[in-house]
Amino acid sequence: MATEQGEARSQVSVTFEDVAVLFTRDEWRKLRPLQRNLYQDVMLENYNNMVSLARRSTLEGGGRQSGRLLARMEEQS
Repeated sequence: MATEQGEARSQVSVTFEDVAVLFTRDEWRKLRPLQRNLYQDVMLENYNNMVSLARRSTLEGGGRQSGRLLARMEEQS
């Protein structure tokens, strides 16, 4: 039963913008240094996860769409 549930996972496209949290300049100025560091760490981890998924999808036959996603993400960094 557990394997059936694992195989039934839906595949939904997610972009970096979907998981990004953006601050205005005023909001950013109000953050303490510790909060800024945490934000940067989390955003970097999200980026690395998205790149990893895009590469994995490309290797598994995701083809051109995943390759374009990876290229777009690297352009934005």
